Amino acid sequence: MIPVQHLQPGSHGPDLDRLLELSSGATVVGLGATARTTRELALLASRAVRTLLSQGGFTALLLEGDPQAGALLDEHVATGRHDAIDILAQARPFLRTREILDTIAWMRTLDDPPRVVHGPAIVSGPNLERDVADHIISWHRQTGDRIVWWGGAAHTAVGAARYLYEHFGASGYRSVGLLFDHGDALAPIPPAGPELLEARLRDEPAETLFSELDAGHAERIRILGPTFDPDMSGQATLDAAYFTRSVRPMTPLEPRAR
Repeated sequence: MIPVQHLQPGSHGPDLDRLLELSSGATVVGLGATARTTRELALLASRAVRTLLSQGGFTALLLEGDPQAGALLDEHVATGRHDAIDILAQARPFLRTREILDTIAWMRTLDDPPRVVHGPAIVSGPNLERDVADHIISWHRQTGDRIVWWGGAAHTAVGAARYLYEHFGASGYRSVGLLFDHGDALAPIPPAGPELLEARLRDEPAETLFSELDAGHAERIRILGPTFDPDMSGQATLDAAYFTRSVRPMTPLEPRAR
């Protein structure tokens, strides 16, 4: 267990050194939040994204859930065309956050800006997870990019994850969870039940920590979807996890005044 002292993106610590070591041979790293509407998990994700893109040799970011926004953001990061606030204001609700806007703005400052992964819309259905994985695999084949995938744990650690492990191997795909115990995720979330990984991690003294887990070992974690059912959980494959004890809602993006 490695305590995390600072959540702000740009801060560094031994947890990020370990994340870089863990990801050194990976083609894809999935950063999967158990709720995509919390500020603390978004800050931890942005902090990891910036480290992997600037120091880990990764060359593309996948913001899960809105390929149309991804295409526009890809052009924006590369050329400055379009307005990032306008793009995100029209995107799916969990992307309309200050934390994601700040990450996109940071990407624009790099000498060799990363790509933003995009592609055709993926339709929900029985083949959803296979389609998500195939899209990531296809992007890598076409571009050679090493991809940081910022999304939901239901996909990065449960559904599509199994196909990515099969394709890239145990060291070629790394699954990192973004977990919490309780708080406000745009709905009140009670403490995790004793059968969940979150309950074990909350017994650690640190408020926020990075924990390396047995590679390929399934852990039951809470997974909060749009209905915010606190009892929803799944068997997740995680190589490591960030955990913070309590969360607040994400910072909503304020659209530009017209």
